[in-house]
Amino acid sequence: MSDWVSRKQFRVTNSLLSAATDYQIRFQVYRSTGTDTATDVYIGTNCQEDFSDIRWTDSTGIDEGLYEYWIESPTTSAVATCWVKMRYLPANSATTVYLYYNNPNGVSAYSSGSDTFPFFDDFPGSALDTDKWSVTAGTPAVSSGVLTLAGNCQVTSDTGYGVNYAVRSRMKSGHYNTTSYSERFYWITDWNNGAYAFFCGNKDWNKKFRTADGGSYSTAAFDLWAADTYKVLEIIRNSTTSVIFNVDDVADATISTNIDNGTNKLRIGSEAASGSVTLDWILFRKYLSTEPTVEVVESGDTNTTNTKAYRIVGLEFDQDTGLFTIEFGAVEDYYMSQDAKYRGAYDTSLSLM
Repeated sequence: MSDWVSRKQFRVTNSLLSAATDYQIRFQVYRSTGTDTATDVYIGTNCQEDFSDIRWTDSTGIDEGLYEYWIESPTTSAVATCWVKMRYLPANSATTVYLYYNNPNGVSAYSSGSDTFPFFDDFPGSALDTDKWSVTAGTPAVSSGVLTLAGNCQVTSDTGYGVNYAVRSRMKSGHYNTTSYSERFYWITDWNNGAYAFFCGNKDWNKKFRTADGGSYSTAAFDLWAADTYKVLEIIRNSTTSVIFNVDDVADATISTNIDNGTNKLRIGSEAASGSVTLDWILFRKYLSTEPTVEVVESGDTNTTNTKAYRIVGLEFDQDTGLFTIEFGAVEDYYMSQDAKYRGAYDTSLSLM
């Protein structure tokens, strides 16, 4: 990572008694000045306007230690919502994480939703990905990175996820708070088991969230939505304790009764001739009720241009002179092929104490 001029260091602590693997943590990276606080990070204008030169790594700070991440929203050059996949967070321990930025050479974006989450779709191309979705009714349309479910049209995910997961989607419904249409977002096994968001529908389900377990159900008001307006809907299955419904990262409702524990699939769409549901992107992420905490260790810019990590690759003792000769090699050189691993190494002599 020697081409990156600046970096910040963080400490991520998993306080649980079990390790977390491939766990996604969200950071807000601001392209302005400010005071870093946990997952809110300020890097001034020391990165590209599209944030393409930011990178996240483990404690080694080298290319082999890169973390996968996805930038959810650089809708402007002011802030990027970054989801970073931590490969391994040991139980009751802290892990060092670096954010690298400010590469003057210009680099391509590393952001990838498919590499960061167990399920991700931002609807590329011109057809529905049939490895991820099945058509339940109608004819879904994919164009310009958007899935449109118009008329009597629904899709079902091919993969299901259980408790301690969250589904998150930037989407919109054509209508809201009306009994003239039926537009909905289900995470279910069937009608009797799962979690539900009704944007509109009949008098029993219009503008409501619902949970169901074995046929018994509970409901809550769905207040923070709006018709034909993109918002981020997130449904979190908090073990078998509750289901949390968020809109634009604000809690809209929490239901703590009739919580099922099944491995459920998504079913999304409209059941009315002139209704519609539109998705920009959708993902599943892992969720822990006690999420890992983040602490800023180095909040100021740290110049790493001339900083390298080295390991000992050779050790020799000269009995005649009483001197050790220690050969150091850069970490990235060490991982090269056998005939190149000493390239750039240098020697230094230490007197025997």
